[in-house]
Amino acid sequence: YAAASVTAAAQRCVCLYPETIPPATGEPTPTVHLLTPGLRRALQVLPPNPVRGLYRATSGVLYTVVGNALLLVSPTFRPDGSVLGLTSVPVGTIAFGTTPVSMTDNGVQLLLVDGTSNGLSVNLITNVATNIVSPGFYGGDRVDVIESQFVLNRPHTRQIYLSDVDATTFDPLYITNGTRDDMMITLAVVGGNLWTFGANSTSIWQYNGAPDFPLQQNPDAVIEYGCAASNSLGRADRAVFWLSRTKGGQGIILKGSGYGALRISTHPIEAAIAGYGDISDAIGMTRQRGGHTFYVLTFPGADRTWVYDLATEHWHEWLWTDGDGVDHRHRANCMTFVFGLTIAGDWENGRLYALDDAVFTDDGAPIRRLRSWPHAT
Repeated sequence: YAAASVTAAAQRCVCLYPETIPPATGEPTPTVHLLTPGLRRALQVLPPNPVRGLYRATSGVLYTVVGNALLLVSPTFRPDGSVLGLTSVPVGTIAFGTTPVSMTDNGVQLLLVDGTSNGLSVNLITNVATNIVSPGFYGGDRVDVIESQFVLNRPHTRQIYLSDVDATTFDPLYITNGTRDDMMITLAVVGGNLWTFGANSTSIWQYNGAPDFPLQQNPDAVIEYGCAASNSLGRADRAVFWLSRTKGGQGIILKGSGYGALRISTHPIEAAIAGYGDISDAIGMTRQRGGHTFYVLTFPGADRTWVYDLATEHWHEWLWTDGDGVDHRHRANCMTFVFGLTIAGDWENGRLYALDDAVFTDDGAPIRRLRSWPHAT
């Protein structure tokens, strides 16, 4: 990537990612660049609305939200047992929108929220969806599970709240302020602890099982970075990744684990993000391939996608090129690993894709790959 001053750095790595070769092998070069995967269409959902979420339940089945439809997705197989494609059946409906939804389950029930005061509960055995009408349910931007209980943020407040072990019943007393002194943005369970991300700071909670409220905030585990985009969270390797904000500014990308956080973005990445304007729509996701774990951060408004490789600690760009040769953010709006495949949902047209290293187009569109090198000396 190019720095603010190209005399410092003037590199780009587009739809390629580096892999380090161990020195003991005696190979002549220390690094090789590998191709990012192509997109193989696996399912077309009609009408062609944005794919707002993908979730692999603990039962092994796949759920997706396209437009306002919650769908159960199943694989079709070739004679050799490999996955040929996907089929879907409707399970329920939510309010129509284009923004991401949040889904999780506790092994018995799945809970879905979409940022409004509404929510769906799905029985994982019968796949029957039910609108949640419990008086202690307030909706949420994000839902997670801790010790079989669902935990959510109450939208537009400082509060977090929990369900009973049943996703359809909520104790109105199981609610408290989740942040120190600022608005709640999002939350995630990381390494058995609950992380609550405010606008300017992040708090960490432990589960103690107390009957009045089963979570206790750790007063010594407050991170002085909040969250700039509620959907920017990604989790992998018992760590959480997010796009941060503080009272002094925003746009630093962090990796959190244990009781602290480390900056993983670089000055050039942060300079690029600073030019995007509104970054609150950023979407984070993770995927794994060949020993590499990737945190993908896409900016819909800015039409750009950045990818961080945990194995090498390097960044690269991931893009899609349209029929006029114009580069855009990658087609993936959400991703999950299921049926032995990494499945991605399209941000526009209701398509699910398999990320496939043996496919060299994005659903028929050419993939532009670029590597510009450091200054020669």
